[in-house]
Amino acid sequence: MTIRDHPIAYRRRQGAAAVTPEPTTEVESGPVEVDRGHEEWRIAACLRDERGEEHRVMLTFLAHRAAHACCWSVSVPGRAAYRARTWSDGGAVELVRLDAATGWDPHVGEAIREACSGRRPIAPDLPLPGRAAVAADRLELDFGGVAELSAPAEGGHHVVVRGDDETWELRLRALKPAVRGAGPDVELVPRLAAEATWRRPGQASVPMTGLALYQRAADAADDRRTWIALHLDNGWDVVAARTPRRPASVVLVAPDGSRHEAPAHLEPGERWTSARTLNAYPTVWRIEAPGLSLRVAACFPEQERQTVFRLGAVLEAAASAEGELHGEPVRGDGRLEVLPVNRITDFEDHMERLRELTHAEVVRLYPDAPDPAAITALAGLAPASGWPVEVVTEPLHRALVAPVRHLADAMGKGWRSYAAVAAMEMQGVSSEPYRALLALAELMHTASLMVDDVEDNAPVRRGRPAVHLVFGQATAINTGTHAYLVFDQVVRHLLPDDPDRRLRLYQAYLDGMRRNHAGQALDILGHHDAMDAAVATGDAATVLERVRTTHRLKTGGMVRGVGEFGAILAGAEGELLERISAYFEAVGLAYQITDDVADLRAVLAVPGDPGSRVARLPGEDIREGKVTYPLALAVARLPRPRLREIWGIVRAGNADPAAAVAVAGALDGCGAVAAALEDARRAVDEAWAPLQALLPGNHHTVMIRALGLYAARRHLDE
Repeated sequence: MTIRDHPIAYRRRQGAAAVTPEPTTEVESGPVEVDRGHEEWRIAACLRDERGEEHRVMLTFLAHRAAHACCWSVSVPGRAAYRARTWSDGGAVELVRLDAATGWDPHVGEAIREACSGRRPIAPDLPLPGRAAVAADRLELDFGGVAELSAPAEGGHHVVVRGDDETWELRLRALKPAVRGAGPDVELVPRLAAEATWRRPGQASVPMTGLALYQRAADAADDRRTWIALHLDNGWDVVAARTPRRPASVVLVAPDGSRHEAPAHLEPGERWTSARTLNAYPTVWRIEAPGLSLRVAACFPEQERQTVFRLGAVLEAAASAEGELHGEPVRGDGRLEVLPVNRITDFEDHMERLRELTHAEVVRLYPDAPDPAAITALAGLAPASGWPVEVVTEPLHRALVAPVRHLADAMGKGWRSYAAVAAMEMQGVSSEPYRALLALAELMHTASLMVDDVEDNAPVRRGRPAVHLVFGQATAINTGTHAYLVFDQVVRHLLPDDPDRRLRLYQAYLDGMRRNHAGQALDILGHHDAMDAAVATGDAATVLERVRTTHRLKTGGMVRGVGEFGAILAGAEGELLERISAYFEAVGLAYQITDDVADLRAVLAVPGDPGSRVARLPGEDIREGKVTYPLALAVARLPRPRLREIWGIVRAGNADPAAAVAVAGALDGCGAVAAALEDARRAVDEAWAPLQALLPGNHHTVMIRALGLYAARRHLDE
């Protein structure tokens, strides 16, 4: 079914930059029904320069009521290189802000609304330098002077994109007539001859030629979709699509321009997980339809572009395909787009996406089975130096690897690992080459837990028997201490030729280790003497400062350390590094304060499922005789007789469950719990304000702000 004519008329809303399409495009089966709320135009081109190097180019214009944006990406498969630019206007920023008000995790939603308060887009989006203009009677788009799309009188399409560091100009000539795409409101020109010019400042223009596709869709915006467009080497063109509103279908256009559409099955295959956004994208797909069987694969995985109109990202990849059409072998090239659900409804669930990546990095260092190369590295043995590695591989695997894996395989939420990654990304530096940082953060935490459990004689950790009960105390202490030393092994690999940055990382790591052990020393010692004095005098200043300092050192110090790793790798120095350090320390402090609250409110992990929560009897810390932050705050909030009674129950330890529940209720009822949560939020806010002034407002500054809000308020409504 072909489109006979393509008149596109527009009506501009009075007093607004938005434009909406009139439903006048007609096809053989009747008029196209157009959703006036959303419209997009896209060009996908496969180009080659005079040297034969391939460039895959994608340009998309988006209009959603009063919001406008354009996106540009270039993939160079031969060099596995990818770059992208996005521009949006104030209407798009307002759309993001309004979207964040409903359906998002409250911590993330608040962080997004803060970031959008100045009506500037969240980086890497750039603000459109001018208004978006759409002609009323012809295809002519001008988005702020950055990107233009038009249909010249002589025919074809003309595209210009102007960035600070490059300019592209494409002239497209239709080789096949326009047809209806995958959906009644999609116009598709499946094959155009493309002549392009690429210019960089101070360099000669680079001419290119190739094939392109043009698509215009007037449709409701999708929360997720898969879209594949291919030029096959036998002259056929393929566009396959799947959205939540429409089942998968494929449109095939023959060399003579005839259109064929059929239901299709799109089966995802191998996945790639982005350390930047934690999105998992299928990078391999199978398209199955009557007479068609294709395997489509991204040329390389790292082709992720930040989305507009929502905090998140999309895989926008150069792809190649091979398979059969009508029983004959074919291959082709084109684009693969995978838009996942980017709305974050639960911050903890979102952070847990990192567990798979983190675990994979841990397994690289601590493999499943005895491995001579891994043991050589873990034991610090010089390769090819005559050490009898084969003889000691199996016993060292049992003594050094198995205990770590016992605990690391039951990994927690993983937000500490995310702190290291985000500390790089929020400075605009890709963390992809530094994925081993994820293992460092997790191993530091795992090592500390192994030793802590021996010191506390804890029977269970992460829903399984503690390491010292399975492998013995001596092995737990030795292996936990050894795991701290893996830092050097990883850093040498990450920075083999950069001794200066290595030294800065070592200093940050050792400072963090000293802080952590000092905090643990205070925790082991306890604060009974300070609490005795507070109960006797009614003055809680000393005990509060002791508990706060313990939390800052033990938990805040470790979080500060992993944040500093990422910051230093990204080149942070001076005030910026100081502010990053202070903020992550505040996040760790807030997390430990809310951990004290979690104990009182009985928010604990289900055995074997560290990501879930369940209510149990409150007051584990009470039964263990610990002085917690809410207990210290209760000194000024409880009548002296009741305070002495409660402290007597806590100090004696081993309180019966009913007494522990009563104490927890008293601490909550007197306002100590609310005051603890307020202090946690205040610590995060005070550290965030000066850091925010030094950072770009990008995806990761939003997420790091959300991390602080989560750490401070995660149990407010439990």
